[in-house]
Amino acid sequence: MLDDIGASYLGSDRAAQLQAAKLLELLEGRLGKWTLLTSNLWARDIAEKLDPRIASRLKRGGSEVIDMRLAADYCWLMDRNNKK
Repeated sequence: MLDDIGASYLGSDRAAQLQAAKLLELLEGRLGKWTLLTSNLWARDIAEKLDPRIASRLKRGGSEVIDMRLAADYCWLMDRNNKK
């Protein structure tokens, strides 16, 4: 599982480029295997802000993109339940 893809890869400096390259390398190696990724970015934002090749890897090999914007936030549910 890779959490919060794009949260720290934004920018055009050398470090951001290296991080995007490593992520692309990891995704290439995981093609055909189960990998769960989370991000607050849309697929088009991943293509624009990270690398179009990364966004492409997220759509290959039967992968699915699931929009969770309408799902309840687990952290908020836990806070509410613990206050009872």
